[in-house]
Amino acid sequence: MTTTCICSHCCGTSRKKDLCEGCSFYKEPKRNYNQIPFYAPNEMDGFDEREKISDVIEVALSNYDYGIEEQLNDNDAIQIIEMLLDVYYFAEDPPKNDNPLVENGFQVVLSSIQKKLLPMDLGELSKILGAIRFVAKRRTTGRREYMEIIRQYVGVDLKGLGRVKIIVEPGLG
Repeated sequence: MTTTCICSHCCGTSRKKDLCEGCSFYKEPKRNYNQIPFYAPNEMDGFDEREKISDVIEVALSNYDYGIEEQLNDNDAIQIIEMLLDVYYFAEDPPKNDNPLVENGFQVVLSSIQKKLLPMDLGELSKILGAIRFVAKRRTTGRREYMEIIRQYVGVDLKGLGRVKIIVEPGLG
């Protein structure tokens, strides 16, 4: 850390963790993900291309959760979506997360997006990620409500054979 003077404007526009971490004024930036443009649910339903893009993302989340024996809670899934928004909406390098479940899940979903969806309009992708985040936040009480919904809706894609729905009725599984 250097101890030179810098004006508040320059400090605010050039602030980076690796440069400023020792500074007593440095704070990790907080994002207001609620301000990101997103498709409302009625703008997703019936729009095949948007639904297909959403399916790629949610199948990747569901597959990852299935592979780790359903350890992912809704807050973890929301963090993964927010990390994807950091990349695709805020155009930042992929962030790191201290929680290995979230970090690995982010890598899995990011890889799926890169393989199956890119190149595509990043504004469109961001609005769909925003819609997924909106639905996840609306459906959760902090446990696995959103994860259970997507498991029932998109299922898991076992061995790349296509979408396989897994529906477990209460009392049957």
